[in-house]
Amino acid sequence: MSDEKVIIDLKALARSASEQSLWDIARSDGHGSEYEHRQHFEALKELIHRQNCEVANHQELSWYPLEAIELCSHVFVADRSEAFAVATALLIIDDLRTGSVDYMACRMSKGMLENYELLPKRLREPLQFGVTAIKTSKAYLDEQDADQALRAVCKRK
Repeated sequence: MSDEKVIIDLKALARSASEQSLWDIARSDGHGSEYEHRQHFEALKELIHRQNCEVANHQELSWYPLEAIELCSHVFVADRSEAFAVATALLIIDDLRTGSVDYMACRMSKGMLENYELLPKRLREPLQFGVTAIKTSKAYLDEQDADQALRAVCKRK
């Protein structure tokens, strides 16, 4: 499946999120006040519905809503599976669009991949295709090569 098709499906997943799931993501910043949760929520709606699920300015969106999105995608909770999937989808979209793996590298551990298996099919499949696209991307493969080279250097010491 092409990266473009993967991104289209991930965007559809994000746009289908219930308002409750968006609030679940916004409230993932557990140290935030209700005012800050509202800022995350509004910025999240802006990102999904007005910015086509594409982070245009990482500096401007670095805290609202990206902090909440990242935190939500780190922890799978069964009764908040849609929020988890939407947050993860937004991060996959960003990494595929920018050609980086800054968000997803740590989210492809064995435990996280097992969490994706627990999701309902409509949430699971777009994420799995997204992870596969990242794993076959030049950025990911280059990062893996760099990690192996670093490990080899460290072993020699």
